Amino acid sequence: MSTSNADLCVVIPMKDPEQAKTRLGDVLPAETRAALTRTLFRNTLRVLRTVDSGLHIVVVTASPSIALIAHPFRAQVLDDPGEGLSAAAEAGARYAAHHRFRSVCILPGDLADPLAKDFETLFAAPRPDGSVIIAPAHDGGTNALIASPPDALPFSYGQGSCAKHQASAEEAGLSCLVMPLPSLLYDVDRSSDLGSRLVRGLDRSLGAFGA
Repeated sequence: MSTSNADLCVVIPMKDPEQAKTRLGDVLPAETRAALTRTLFRNTLRVLRTVDSGLHIVVVTASPSIALIAHPFRAQVLDDPGEGLSAAAEAGARYAAHHRFRSVCILPGDLADPLAKDFETLFAAPRPDGSVIIAPAHDGGTNALIASPPDALPFSYGQGSCAKHQASAEEAGLSCLVMPLPSLLYDVDRSSDLGSRLVRGLDRSLGAFGA
């Protein structure tokens, strides 16, 4: 399905794959963790392009290998300021505001099995000025956040970020919709996340790329 989201900028902060997924170090060697990071990122881009071939995507990264993956998907690459996830999200939001997008959507690049239908539902939700939409992670984190306008609130990623973002929205007088979406609940950070959802996501990704 292709829709129009011309006023929306999707921002994906991405670490260097060689430095990502350190919490999986007890079960996966470094080379495998890096390959997993790249595959999950590629799959997220693929699904987003399925949803909307014209979607404006910005990848915030310092990694040349991530930039190489992003380019065929027509994603803009923005230098990571190097101060953590929240700072990378802020950099993406500033880009969106500077380029006069009405809304910014911050997404992780390591969703286990994102489905187009859930992105469609998320992007179709009303987003008036002065509003925030949060798709929570199963562990209390934030796996998607749409802010309208892009600089509507500061980002507070980390443990319990869903509740922190809700509190920030309330403090700023913004409307806040929490929208749990099944395939956006799970990202891959810990060994407990290496389950059937990840297998399904990798199968879809590898199949899409003929691997």
